[in-house]
Amino acid sequence: MAAVVAQSALRVPHSRIRELAEIAMGMDAVLKLYFGESNVPTPEFIKRAAQKAIGFLIAFHLALGRVPSQSPSQLHR
Repeated sequence: MAAVVAQSALRVPHSRIRELAEIAMGMDAVLKLYFGESNVPTPEFIKRAAQKAIGFLIAFHLALGRVPSQSPSQLHR
């Protein structure tokens, strides 16, 4: 049976977040974390871990003389 997609689903705008996630999910060293719009608040320990990780990445990239906002392909040269 062929999949049926609602017309309203076909009108959903392109998601840059989804595009970046698809690129990341294709990389070997990336953990496959899924996302969406939950009605449950993000637990505090997850928020703290994310802040710590972002701080580490910024320090790491700055130590290499790179800007953290560069694309993954530019960061691994």
